[in-house]
Amino acid sequence: MRILAVDDDELILDLLRTVLGDTGFGVLTCATSAEQALELIDQADHEFDCFLLDIMMPGRDGIELCADIRRMSAYRRTPIIMITALTGHQHMERAFVAGATDYVNKPLNGLELGTRINIAGMLNQSLRREKENAALLADFMRDARTETADRIQIRGIDGVIDYLALENHLLRLPDGCFAMSVLAFELAGPQDLRANATEAEFVSIVRTAARAIADTLEGHNFLISYAGDGQFVGLCSGRHVVLHNVLQGRANELLAGSANPAVERLAPKLVVQAPSNQRLMTGRNALSVLSGYLRTRQLRQRKLAPPDDESARLFEAINYEISIKDS
Repeated sequence: MRILAVDDDELILDLLRTVLGDTGFGVLTCATSAEQALELIDQADHEFDCFLLDIMMPGRDGIELCADIRRMSAYRRTPIIMITALTGHQHMERAFVAGATDYVNKPLNGLELGTRINIAGMLNQSLRREKENAALLADFMRDARTETADRIQIRGIDGVIDYLALENHLLRLPDGCFAMSVLAFELAGPQDLRANATEAEFVSIVRTAARAIADTLEGHNFLISYAGDGQFVGLCSGRHVVLHNVLQGRANELLAGSANPAVERLAPKLVVQAPSNQRLMTGRNALSVLSGYLRTRQLRQRKLAPPDDESARLFEAINYEISIKDS
């Protein structure tokens, strides 16, 4: 496993060399600035498998470097773990928006760091197998259309992050309940869109929809992710009431006025859903609600029986009890 660690503190780099060397994680390359890191990436004979980036560095900080790395086609999905001594959640929200996968806190704990890198390694193996399988499929199905459910990367829009990053954000929230509303924006008739749109048109519609959703939620403290199949999920933090019909009307107004030829030709619509009416949840509770919503939607698409209304109410009640106990 090839790891690039970037930190302006030589003591931290020495600690990383010791910890990662003792645990046998492979080849560690170190840089003391974002500029040096970009040079090493450009000159590397082989791609790096994982990045460890300190957030606070002079000049370009770790979040800016994270965004630079994500703009490189070879590293759009490579695990990026942020190293931070900061306690404010706004910094990690910026990091997740920039494309970070996970984070560890200073002072570094060798066991925690090893666990995070192990997870990154497993993710890399999964991505590598996915690339290999995709190459094999391409040999046999060169004329087949590419499946786009989970492969559309959306960058450069504030508040829009990868689904894995959204999961990590919710899992890493401190213990206790938070005022938040979970949301879902669905592109109406995604299967019909795919049937009538080219691959490039469908991708452009998804990205335009992401921009419309983000602009609709401007002024809210929100995080939104594309979960595949024309579905966006996320959350708005705060005690204000989210009016779904107002959001839906504004999002469709912005989508229709986007000047995207594919949108003009196919006229897609965004439908706003409320996966839960709870407005006070733990991070794990919110993630459970979003995961349950996506699973139920997949069952419906496959024409399998979704949970009945009574089961759904019971599931939500159990989640609410869990959130209270967690707090």
